[in-house]
Amino acid sequence: MFLPQILLMFTACRTLALCESSRDDVIDAITRFTAPYSNYHCLIISYETFRLHSARLTGPGSCDLLICDEAHRLKNDATLTNRALDSLPCRRRVLLSGGCCHLEVS
Repeated sequence: MFLPQILLMFTACRTLALCESSRDDVIDAITRFTAPYSNYHCLIISYETFRLHSARLTGPGSCDLLICDEAHRLKNDATLTNRALDSLPCRRRVLLSGGCCHLEVS
């Protein structure tokens, strides 16, 4: 009974992954993801791609949960990537890191 529930969870969550895409493909994918009645629930995007296209993702309701892998990269709050992530209106944030990480949460 547990395995079918997990499989349902993964099939029910439509994911859009951006990996080594052209600029036009990235813009098209973000537009599809942020469309009012989008079928996508999860967007996987690199820090660099997010930083370049963060303005397209700052609309209200565009992000409910932000999960940042390799959060040790975000220690310096003056970086453009950190500023772009900070400007994203988001209800919840989760930071993951395998390395030593000392972050001040305000």
